[in-house]
Amino acid sequence: MITVIHVDTERTWRGGEGQVLKLACGLKQHEIRSVIAAPSKSALMDRAKEAGLDCLTLRSTGELSIRQIKDVLRGTLRFNADLIHVHTSHGLVSSAIVRYLVSHPVKIIYSRRTDFHLRTGFLNLSRNKYRWGADRILSVSNGIKHVLVSDGIPEYMITTVYSGIDLSSFDPSDDGSSLRSELNIPLDSIVVGMVAALVPHKDPFTFLRAAEILERDNTQIVFILIGAGSMWGDLQAALNESPARNRFLMPGFRNDVSRFLAIMDVFCMSSREEGLCTSILDAMAMSKPVVATRAGGIPEAVEDNVTGLLVPVENPAAFASAISTLVNDPGKRISMGAAGRARVQDLFDVRDTVAKTAAVYRELLDENE
Repeated sequence: MITVIHVDTERTWRGGEGQVLKLACGLKQHEIRSVIAAPSKSALMDRAKEAGLDCLTLRSTGELSIRQIKDVLRGTLRFNADLIHVHTSHGLVSSAIVRYLVSHPVKIIYSRRTDFHLRTGFLNLSRNKYRWGADRILSVSNGIKHVLVSDGIPEYMITTVYSGIDLSSFDPSDDGSSLRSELNIPLDSIVVGMVAALVPHKDPFTFLRAAEILERDNTQIVFILIGAGSMWGDLQAALNESPARNRFLMPGFRNDVSRFLAIMDVFCMSSREEGLCTSILDAMAMSKPVVATRAGGIPEAVEDNVTGLLVPVENPAAFASAISTLVNDPGKRISMGAAGRARVQDLFDVRDTVAKTAAVYRELLDENE
């Protein structure tokens, strides 16, 4: 049986951590044992234990931490790991060092989920970390792959494996009536929502500005922005002075996102940069039409004029216009929502993600024979 250590240095729960957990659980069906290496008291560690996975505590998340190297080395030896799958950049250097400290061959895989360009600097250390630290890089979209290649990473090192979701977790027939009642949203209102970390690259201010444009002419719309992050305070302050404040809800981080997706008539994503965006996939799984920017891998998820409408980044007017198009066309909302559900089923099923990742593992291990 193949054994893989999944290294993730994040403490908070974000989309990437959910993907790690789904992958590790799904790999059991491919006779691959997964060990989760993460900080103690991290959201991923807690959920991995609940799922019955083997776990390894990382005492440090520093990129060049001796403690992290020791922890990964300890796990590699204890579980006789064949591969180390690194899911955050701060775990790559320590994992790469570990493979030179063990007597048996160990392959290093790194998953890249953001389309940020690699930092340039002294001796191109950031680029070389990826070139020499990993045997294979898994990009969750072709958009990310193109960025990596443009930054000097050889194309042969990169394999695109789309992030996938479990469609059985989403019920498009749920009308969300109970949540509408809780939030005092009238049944005849059109709910336009966004689910995202409130951080600069998600550009939530474009969503707020689009709401302000639409507020002038359409009193039917209720806007909801779900999420938490470093921009929460600035957004709340802006909302307090906004003409849209009476019809714009910010409920913060929620564990019941699917309930909120159920009440949305239009799902939005205003990112400036984006790897793929599993929040969009979740919305499409709920048969929701999407309005999003053409950032990063989003156009690979959203087929323009079929499953949603795509607009330029940082353009509140274009964003508002696209929302208005769908608000005023119920038939288009229904047809795009149905097409989105079908697209997720065809291209973004988590079972395909797991199977393709397992195939990369075996391909790399075959090179040792």
